[in-house]
Amino acid sequence: MEKKYKQVSLKAQELEDKLNTLRNDNETLKNTLAEAEQQRKDALQNDFRAETSGMTEDAMTVQEKLQKEEEARSLKWELKVQFSDQILDYFNKYRQFHRVFDTLKKLGHKIDLREHGIRTEVKVDRAFVVRDVLRCKHFRSAALDGLDAVLGDIQVEFVASSLRRGGKRSVEDGMDAGGLTKELNTLFWKELEHYEYEDKEMRKKIRLFSKENPESSVVLPTKFQDHRGNPCKISLEMQTYYKVVGIMMSRAFLGGMPIPRQYLNSTVLDYLLGFERANTEARKGLSELLEDLLAVDPEYKWVQTIVQDIQNGDKEKTVNDVLHDENMTTLSEENCYEVIKTFIYERIVRPREASLQFIADGFTIRKGGADTPKLPVLTSFIELCSCTKERQTLLCGNEDLKASDLINVMEFKGYRSKADKAKYKGWLGEILEEMTVEQRQQILQFCTGARSLSSEPGFTITVQKGGAGSAGSSTSAGSSGPSAADPSIPSAATATPGGGGGRSGGDGGRVSAARLPEAQTCTDMLRLPLYESKNEMRFKLLGALSNGGLEYFGKK
Repeated sequence: MEKKYKQVSLKAQELEDKLNTLRNDNETLKNTLAEAEQQRKDALQNDFRAETSGMTEDAMTVQEKLQKEEEARSLKWELKVQFSDQILDYFNKYRQFHRVFDTLKKLGHKIDLREHGIRTEVKVDRAFVVRDVLRCKHFRSAALDGLDAVLGDIQVEFVASSLRRGGKRSVEDGMDAGGLTKELNTLFWKELEHYEYEDKEMRKKIRLFSKENPESSVVLPTKFQDHRGNPCKISLEMQTYYKVVGIMMSRAFLGGMPIPRQYLNSTVLDYLLGFERANTEARKGLSELLEDLLAVDPEYKWVQTIVQDIQNGDKEKTVNDVLHDENMTTLSEENCYEVIKTFIYERIVRPREASLQFIADGFTIRKGGADTPKLPVLTSFIELCSCTKERQTLLCGNEDLKASDLINVMEFKGYRSKADKAKYKGWLGEILEEMTVEQRQQILQFCTGARSLSSEPGFTITVQKGGAGSAGSSTSAGSSGPSAADPSIPSAATATPGGGGGRSGGDGGRVSAARLPEAQTCTDMLRLPLYESKNEMRFKLLGALSNGGLEYFGKK
């Protein structure tokens, strides 16, 4: 095992060296382009001066107008090029990330196959997803010393809470071809905020994550402090739990699955990259620091007010007004950034540093103690992103879904004519436009198993004419079970695990418009019957979601 680890470690080091070279080349290219652009502007200015010397006042006025028009065209061109470069740059970064990750995944998959012969089965109870993941030997072994469990493939099986005869729990129908793994990722993050662990050492129930304020937009690890407010150690079991959380982040990142932005917020992301390195004026402005602070707790508005007073010329404020540390140094625009950064560290990061460190250890796949190498160094890839927003786009996808965001990634197939295709695409677009962001996230989860739109260039959701049962781990809209099903809504065909679907609607095998939509999360596919009107399509689509479509993927 140690030999294998060294081989993979060397491979990761080679990849990191290549990445550093790429980063340096990119910086050199940017500097060269900046110099060339400055030379172009200087040349234009010199030509203008040469041409206008000796001109009459009227001619000078005409020349100035022409020059302004040229500058306007030049500015428009520059903005267009900058925008294009930004898109191309992000796409290139994404491809570079996943080219490296695919190599690591293949290597991990080979190790997994050689040692176990098959993909590792992970059984999870739907009612206790977080508990079962945190206790799963597969993920805990990775948290302790492993590499295989992070890079190797898993096969997820959902089991029912109730026991059958013989004391065994029933396994839901459906074969994991990627869809159930995505669903596990979605359910884990959805329930993690409310999970409570009964700590035997502290003799009380503790939440792993919580909000600083009910109005907060981010979720952070729970504070662990003594009676004086100093950080204290956490139990070995809690350490392992936080490492597993980091591993789930790493697995999601490697597998192209989104991590909710409320968990991978700026505070956590900055700690993964290194707090001091991530929070410099070159990387993040003062306004962004304040945004991060208010996202954690809107009650810190008073800090923003002090900063605004300083920017408006107030010279009576001191460092003590912010840090409450008896430091009477005048607070100025020059030292304001460092003071706010210190405030964020002392109030938000330091009380959580123990748990954040174990999350970071899991995320970077650290083996052994703090002095041992990390594999792979995922943070070095994330650092290529130029800003927090770009990093969150890469890791979290697009959560603020607009109707156009979904329609633009949908590819309609199987329709008889272009007119039919345009009609149903138009209806679906209008229905999505009328929905809330929450409902659009539900539609996305119904189709893909994720509530955030992938940032992968070229990602598509196939909208297939139809509605008959589908193969594999399909989301069956008419699932049975404890759901808020409306008996007046006709149910969809039941998905057949590993095989094709049956007939629908009793109309000789043709796809009936009475059926609800179905989805296949493994292949990101939505099966949409030919409805007679937009209202009927909306009714059936919402019926599919309320009829168990989000909670019983692939279950008969």
